[in-house]
Amino acid sequence: MGVELKVEDEHLRVRAARNVITPELQRRIAANKAELLALCQQREAPERARRQHEPFPLTDIQQAYLIGRGTDFGIGGIACHMYNEIDARDVDVGRLSRAWQRLIDQHAMLRSVVLPSGEQRVLESVPAYSIPVLDLRGQSSAQVEEKLAAVRHEFSTRATPPGQWPTFALQASLLDEGRVRIHVDIDIMTADASAVLALQEEWRELYLEPEKVLAPVPVSFREHVLAELASHDTPAYRRAESYWFSRLADLPPAPVLPLATSPEHLVRPTFRRIGARLEPARWERLKERAAEAGLTRAGVLCSAFSDVLAAWGESARFCINLTVFRRLPIHPEINRLVGDFTSNVLLEVDGQGQTFTERAIRLRDQLARDLEHNEMSGVRVLREQSRRREGFGALMPVVFTSMLGLRSRKSDVSGLFSWLGQTNYTITQTPQVWLDCQLRDDDGALLFSWDYPEGLFPEGMIEDAFSAWGELIGRLADSTEAWNERSCVQLPAAQRARRESFNATAAAIPEARLDALFLAQAERMPERVAVIDHGRTLSYAQLREHASALASQLVTLGAKPDTLIAVVLEKGWRQAVAVLAIQLAGAAYLPVDPALPEDRRNLLLQEGQVKVALTEPRLAERLSWPEDVEVVVVADIARGAALPERRGSVTDLAYCIYTSGSTGRPKGVMIDHRSAANTVQDINSRFQVGPEDRVFALSSLGFDLSVYDIFGALAVGAAFVLPESEATKDPASWLNLLRTHRVSVWNSVPTLMEMLVDVAETRGERLPDSLRLVMMSGDWIPVTLPDRIRRLARGDIQIISLGGATEGSVWSILHPIGQVEPTARSIPYGRPMLNQRFYVLDDALASRPDYVPGELFIGGVGVARGYFRDDVRTAERFIVHPKTNERLYRTGDLGRFLPGGDIEFLGRKDFQVKVAGHRIELGEIEAALLRHPALREAVVAAPGERSARRLVAYVVVAEGQAVPSAESLQSFLGATLPQYMVPGIFVHLERLPLSSNGKVDRKALPEPAAPVSRSTALAPGQGGELLVKVTHLVAEVLRRPEVDPQDNLRQLGASSVELIKLASLLEQHLGSRPKLAEFLMLRNAGEIAAYYLARQPAEAPKEAAPATASAVASPAPQITLPLEALGEDEELRRRHLKRTSHRTFSSQPVDAKTLGRLVSNLRPLELDGKRKYQYGSAAGAYGVRLYLHVASGRVRGLDGGTYCHDPVRHALVRLSDTGALDLMLHAKGNRALAASAAFSFFFVCDRRVLAPIHGEKWRDYALLEAGLMAQLLEMRASDLDLGLCQVEAPRAEELRGVFQWEEEHTLLHALVGGGLEWEEGSL
Repeated sequence: MGVELKVEDEHLRVRAARNVITPELQRRIAANKAELLALCQQREAPERARRQHEPFPLTDIQQAYLIGRGTDFGIGGIACHMYNEIDARDVDVGRLSRAWQRLIDQHAMLRSVVLPSGEQRVLESVPAYSIPVLDLRGQSSAQVEEKLAAVRHEFSTRATPPGQWPTFALQASLLDEGRVRIHVDIDIMTADASAVLALQEEWRELYLEPEKVLAPVPVSFREHVLAELASHDTPAYRRAESYWFSRLADLPPAPVLPLATSPEHLVRPTFRRIGARLEPARWERLKERAAEAGLTRAGVLCSAFSDVLAAWGESARFCINLTVFRRLPIHPEINRLVGDFTSNVLLEVDGQGQTFTERAIRLRDQLARDLEHNEMSGVRVLREQSRRREGFGALMPVVFTSMLGLRSRKSDVSGLFSWLGQTNYTITQTPQVWLDCQLRDDDGALLFSWDYPEGLFPEGMIEDAFSAWGELIGRLADSTEAWNERSCVQLPAAQRARRESFNATAAAIPEARLDALFLAQAERMPERVAVIDHGRTLSYAQLREHASALASQLVTLGAKPDTLIAVVLEKGWRQAVAVLAIQLAGAAYLPVDPALPEDRRNLLLQEGQVKVALTEPRLAERLSWPEDVEVVVVADIARGAALPERRGSVTDLAYCIYTSGSTGRPKGVMIDHRSAANTVQDINSRFQVGPEDRVFALSSLGFDLSVYDIFGALAVGAAFVLPESEATKDPASWLNLLRTHRVSVWNSVPTLMEMLVDVAETRGERLPDSLRLVMMSGDWIPVTLPDRIRRLARGDIQIISLGGATEGSVWSILHPIGQVEPTARSIPYGRPMLNQRFYVLDDALASRPDYVPGELFIGGVGVARGYFRDDVRTAERFIVHPKTNERLYRTGDLGRFLPGGDIEFLGRKDFQVKVAGHRIELGEIEAALLRHPALREAVVAAPGERSARRLVAYVVVAEGQAVPSAESLQSFLGATLPQYMVPGIFVHLERLPLSSNGKVDRKALPEPAAPVSRSTALAPGQGGELLVKVTHLVAEVLRRPEVDPQDNLRQLGASSVELIKLASLLEQHLGSRPKLAEFLMLRNAGEIAAYYLARQPAEAPKEAAPATASAVASPAPQITLPLEALGEDEELRRRHLKRTSHRTFSSQPVDAKTLGRLVSNLRPLELDGKRKYQYGSAAGAYGVRLYLHVASGRVRGLDGGTYCHDPVRHALVRLSDTGALDLMLHAKGNRALAASAAFSFFFVCDRRVLAPIHGEKWRDYALLEAGLMAQLLEMRASDLDLGLCQVEAPRAEELRGVFQWEEEHTLLHALVGGGLEWEEGSL
């Protein structure tokens, strides 16, 4: 008849051609439905049972978990699992174990494994499982705590290798007084949180009623996974795909939180949990308030979490990873099924809304729209983003998981495992997750917690942020006030107190005019030298006489307060006369550099509404002048006029300096006398500047550092020394002037000081002993510069970093520079000066917490009036704080508070760029580059269109240093920065271009040459076969019949899953694999082939497979004499597999006796009364010694620390208790390997032993001896089931202290090792 019957979701499905099903046939089928269902099920049962043990795909989330078990991404090398400790009493462990075995029999996923192929499978049979027991009864409390801590560490960091069963682990620790601690660890790839809740309920039932029979689960997780995949070909999925793809271009990144280290450098981290509890009464009040606002309880907590992330993050707009448990309704009993039903939604937080309630409602509505399209997981959304960016989309490592409302089906108890006892410890860890926020009910209360990897965030930051979240949750429960606040997240109390102390700068500095300070000194000491010029020296009396005469003339020309008179003069004594004269006449001076183009000069004169300009005879004739400007020449000889009648006040303008504007129109910064006088008097008092000092006035008059050079010196009776105008860029002449005039105070941008130091170092000269104070400001201070200055200067020299803005009266903040740590990112910005204040605020003008970048705002006496005749831009940059009513200047600079109380300067806001979706601070890369010993200067830019930017580093090599290669610089940066922050192009310059103020002129940096494609070198005879091989492997992974070598991998659909598979195939066929980070720069098969070709001479494949016809190989020489070879029997192959280099080790501890047996191969044997070693040493010197590092807890019977092996006594001499070495000492590619090792071997020679025997060749012979020792250990290690791997020797200098090496000790070679790791389990 052509009628097909089958069972779907317990329903009988009928399929037939049109008109076959008659009404009569339909009635008969309906009448016999039960019998037909049973018959169909009976016939399908064997086939269904057979399929249940076939491999099936991983879900999207499971794939992400599997990738995270590798070390190609940061926060990797770990499994996603949930670990609980429950303290029970009088529990029957045997009965508990039998109940768990019943669960294994009941639920197929408890018998499943993840296969190395990237699939999963339910095993047909597994061994019987019995809960292991650790008996700690009768032991001391210290012993018990130590052993329980070891169990906790083992379980909480556990990861089941692919293919190994079981994926869970349980243990019972027996304690005194009938107490039992139950340890339960479950891999979330086996069962998610909702499934674990159901499991624990069935476990309880089977424990309490051992004879209870559980009904079989009539649907499998395999069927659910396949049904979910099939749903991708439905209209609903296509609608979801369209929804998410339309949002990709504008989807914000994850929260940008402060980090202590790059996630790439955290391999197999330990996770920590911080948690709190909201008691039932307050939790009920919070739920009531949420309902009144039309919000769910989880929605309120998520919004509060988002506000805290915004407070501690760089932006209020970001995405969080929202966990959802998505069970498709493919069967009525789907909720009984155990498996990982986790999916995720990328929830956008836009930060909009004037109150908490408004923001929460916006978040609620966004989530509602997202959940309507949750057929497409967030994992797939990120993959598509990655493909479109031709790189890897940023991870979404901040997770929000609500388990509120998840309850056992048959119990009102919401606490996990609460039927067993009190849970005293819980932790979850998830690869690539930085912060995992979890909510759950607990007997009417709210439990909320964060899990995070140890070492990722700055110390104390997570605790502070979590405390702020808990405080906000409490306020939302207790009152309506927080619901209506704009900035509802409060700083921790300790930070609020530090901010108040930081800005407590009030001091009694006399209010004064700058010219009045000068006149007071001229009255006190008229004959003292005031100005030293190359052609003229003026005393205070002479300077007053010149200035008074000119001032009288200016008064007759209409000078009056708050008008500007231009100073168009080259550097020299006339500048001092001019600025003083203008102020004595009651006006303010406007510096205009005569070297400026005519149009620019005239623009400044026009903007400043200048009617009078002061200049010198030569410039008066040479320059062209606007018709409405009166040009006055500063005379060589004073006319003896009396001082004009004093007029004006401290609030009058002192000067106006024009700075560049982003619109192209300059901005005239108006500074009054009181503000500038506050700055110069603070500096003079703070650093005891007095009449005996001489200040080197190097800065141009149009740069506000010149304000201190002139008025700072004249305020205390000191003198300032002016270089010739032509010598302002000649550091050799500066050095001569410093000596000749015994200069004691230096004030400049850092670049000019660095130029002076370069000259002194090149000549082998010192800075003059008269120089006692160096002040640097206006740009980044290279972290190496202070120590370079100290090496050339007197012992008590003071080096000061100052900062602020022209709008803040020269300086507003300072930091005395002491010893600079070699690893320092930058010199601290410091603390505010007297009567000035500094703030780090967000976009809503709320204070930023410690470590969190924000915009710097200046308050206090130093804040400028505004911009001359420019009310619009004055209103933009000079604001009144809405809460404090304090007038502030918005600097446009970024900074952050450090816990010690100082501000760290982070650079201009416009120096932040986005490259491939990552927000990058260029100053951070520059600071890292400047730590390279071969570099003197470095600047980083990001040229190109927004969608195709690339990082370019411009570097200047230090005197006497070899030019480092781009590869070496990339490797150097990669040790401290994430891969996306490592520039791809390095441009070597003789010097960096400077502006007239001595700052780096970024606009003048040369355009880098276009990079040559890596694949252009692959001619057929130079790697063409390799290209064919790589292209074939790419096609195999992407399941395409063929691919073009130039096709972009991401455009072909390669996600991180496919790239990891490709990396494994490359290692299998070519002997080594690129790190996943390196794939970021390898866009296609051609570039991958070029990558391998470039490394063939220097990096031979490790343990490579035999070359095939398509593999690259050198032409084989003709064999003329066949040689006898050992037979390749199975034992030989086994020994080779064990002896080969091992890059992963077992997590189980190595026994100290086993390690001792291995090292015993280096001890001498007594033969015929003589000591004979098992390896050779030229001339019998034996000058190489073995040093060991033992990782804490990794060698049973041996404490963690450093040791030296005494071969004669065959004993280990303990040197230190350093249980963990800094992984940064290793090359980047070896850090994960070193982290997993149980021990490390270091081969070290003492040249005092070898040099007298071998002379200059001592190192060559030492390397030979070390090689023989290493080979002997490698050959013998396999017999002890130990694995070793040779690694590049770490940086020795950082190891000298922990190993007590002396100057004569040289590190030659290193090995890392541990127990062999084998895959086990039934497949």
